[in-house]
Amino acid sequence: MEITSASYTAHAKAILFGEHSIVYGGSAIVVPVPQLRVTATATFNGGTPAEFVMSQRRVGLEELARFYPGVYTALSHFPCPEGYSISLSTESNIPTSRGLGSSAAVAQAMTNALHNMFRNAECLCDSKLTNPVPRSQIFTIVRACEDAVHGSASGLDQCGVCSSVTRFFHRASRQEFSVADERTFDSLVLAETLGLPLPSLGLSLVIADTGKDKNTKDAIVKVRQRLDRNDQAAVAAMTALSRLAEEARRIWLREEARRIGALMDEAQTHLASLGLSTPELDQLIDSMHSTGALGAKLSGGGCGGIAIGLYSDEQTAERAIAQLKILGRDAWRVDL
Repeated sequence: MEITSASYTAHAKAILFGEHSIVYGGSAIVVPVPQLRVTATATFNGGTPAEFVMSQRRVGLEELARFYPGVYTALSHFPCPEGYSISLSTESNIPTSRGLGSSAAVAQAMTNALHNMFRNAECLCDSKLTNPVPRSQIFTIVRACEDAVHGSASGLDQCGVCSSVTRFFHRASRQEFSVADERTFDSLVLAETLGLPLPSLGLSLVIADTGKDKNTKDAIVKVRQRLDRNDQAAVAAMTALSRLAEEARRIWLREEARRIGALMDEAQTHLASLGLSTPELDQLIDSMHSTGALGAKLSGGGCGGIAIGLYSDEQTAERAIAQLKILGRDAWRVDL
């Protein structure tokens, strides 16, 4: 028997600048992608077995722990009183393993859904269903979910899926993430304090999907091995990628928007030199340039995933999307 339920929706993100360099103390710019969303629903049951349905795939608890470690971690923070069960479900249109922050979005949606479900149950029932997690701890739980998926997350994805605006994610941001569990305010308020919010530029960003999964861990290892060998070309590329994020922020704040495209092209040159581009990514980037992009590059870990292109107006961006669809690629437009 269902007692109560609650749902929460979170969106995807895309990295504009700072891939990989963010791991080594650099900075990044992250963009919210509201068109791509995940909705998580948590349901309190009385006398009914738990049920887990992840994007229409029914799984058991062991499968949840193995294949959805972020969801399992979120659930583990909300102990269920004896005699009750918790059912979970997600519905998402965020492509997974593409660099769009799908795991962070799921963690954000699921943790908030569970918290809200307990809040609803507490209002309806008795003290046995008191919310086990204060609102101030949600941000910390989402971070733990991301660590369960990625090993040790930078916090960039978590910031991106929480924020409604483009943000410059800097070194101080990560320091604030490290003490987030000591804060007493709402997770969304905390998210809004992390990173510098950047103003609207009136440009359009096109996100195109290669259709190929990327493996962030493998890509990070690939880069780290070169850095561990003191490969000077890799060291120079990493330094340049961090510098470009900083330079893009300065240009952005001066509203010299068109120069950002040139910085994207430069970033792509460095990312490709690290072995992170692929023929599929190159094809999308070439298509974007041929349809008037101010600049284009891969986004995320690379070795698959997505490419992004910057356009001066919505009409040009929509024509680019039409061309990408002719190539058989899914694409979306985001306002910058």
